[in-house]
Amino acid sequence: MRLRPEHYLMLDKTFEDQRDLVKKSVLPRITNALDKETFPVVDSIIYKMLHRRYQHQRDEFLNSQKSPTEVENNKRRKHKNSRRDS
Repeated sequence: MRLRPEHYLMLDKTFEDQRDLVKKSVLPRITNALDKETFPVVDSIIYKMLHRRYQHQRDEFLNSQKSPTEVENNKRRKHKNSRRDS
């Protein structure tokens, strides 16, 4: 029950740009794979789960495209901000 490569979500495009792909190919396959009696989940919840997973994957992808100095500066900034709240 694997998706064909043409049905994969592309990380270089936004989730909103691929909404039709999600609704027409990915979402129906997931709902068919789930047992409705064991997992009574509506499509909107599955859609949100897919969106969150995609967000994390896209963040990692975009971070991997950045230069090492930019990544290091971002880490330092986040560390400083987290220490301020304490």
